[in-house]
Amino acid sequence: MTELSELRDYVMEHRWDPAGVHCPVCDQLAKVYYRHIAAGQARNLIALYRQRVMQPDDGWMNVNNLPSTGREEGKMICWGLVEQDERGWWRITDKGAMFVLRIITVERTAHLYDGACLGHSEGEPWSIRDALGKRFDYDELMRNE
Repeated sequence: MTELSELRDYVMEHRWDPAGVHCPVCDQLAKVYYRHIAAGQARNLIALYRQRVMQPDDGWMNVNNLPSTGREEGKMICWGLVEQDERGWWRITDKGAMFVLRIITVERTAHLYDGACLGHSEGEPWSIRDALGKRFDYDELMRNE
């Protein structure tokens, strides 16, 4: 009989396979997902930055007030760009503000597994302009209205 620890080790080893692995105990797919900051997330990061500028003492925002409906703000925690409070509200971090202001770049690809960030692919810098792509105009989004 196979030990549970051996099965766990098998899943952890094979979760990096491109197709993932089905757990031999529960048949759930175990897979590491490779994600980058997409245009909608970058747009919401700029909205969180604007909120911080308007309310520098607080900056917390209910994400339901953000323009995107994708609700993927949580993935930006993997880069340290946002944080969440106990109410489920979000705000941009200092690092996130520096990313928005084009002072820093981040690693392009994050490795996500079971809701946790396992790390990043090295050597692929990703800027706010890269994330916005052609879908959104950085200068227009940053313009004071």
